[in-house]
Amino acid sequence: MRDLGTLPGDKGSRAFGINDSNQVVGYSSGPTGVTAFLWAKDAGMTSLGTLPGGDSSEASDINNAGSVVGVASTKSGEKHACFWAASGGIQDLGTLPGDLTSAAYRINSSGSVIGSSIGSKVSHAFLWTPGSGMQNLGTLGGDSSSALDLNNKGEVVGTSVAAMGGHAFYWSSSTGMQDLNALIPSDSGVTLTSAIGINNAGWVLALGAVTTDRSQPLELDDTHHHAGPIHAFLLTPAH
Repeated sequence: MRDLGTLPGDKGSRAFGINDSNQVVGYSSGPTGVTAFLWAKDAGMTSLGTLPGGDSSEASDINNAGSVVGVASTKSGEKHACFWAASGGIQDLGTLPGDLTSAAYRINSSGSVIGSSIGSKVSHAFLWTPGSGMQNLGTLGGDSSSALDLNNKGEVVGTSVAAMGGHAFYWSSSTGMQDLNALIPSDSGVTLTSAIGINNAGWVLALGAVTTDRSQPLELDDTHHHAGPIHAFLLTPAH
């Protein structure tokens, strides 16, 4: 175990992403606020800076090319998803039309980014690519969705509010957003509420619970006993 330390003058730090070159990203915090960092074995911890006029930033992931994603405050105070190029410099990824804030969570080998764009009453999962910008991935019929992971094929997983509570989703450019509960056996007795990881083979890591009453919305912290024990599930493609 190695202590990665903090940026000068700070008191604490948290790390969230690592690549195959053992570069680590996260944020360092102290009296002056929160700042994204990049740590490397030879260079130690260096600040990734903030957006022009902003005063805070956090890094959430880094790919093998050294490109970093996260969130940073703007001059007007809103937080926006952002991208740090491996060659240096920070880019504001903006928001979906009409939204107020956004955050980027993961980046793949080609530089595609996923996260959430948030408005006054709704939030939508997004996919951002260098060529096409930010794309709304939609929902499963409710008001909100959040993208939580993507692979190098551009397949995305996450969670979306559906009629009966949060449901795990899978998205690809050819299928659009699909409810993962519709892709598992109907008699499984399980409701998947969020998909939190997907690898390059298409295997999906999801969270869910045994369902004892499908007539009621299911939440993992259900206090009305509509849900059984919470489990992690590994889903593999059937084709």
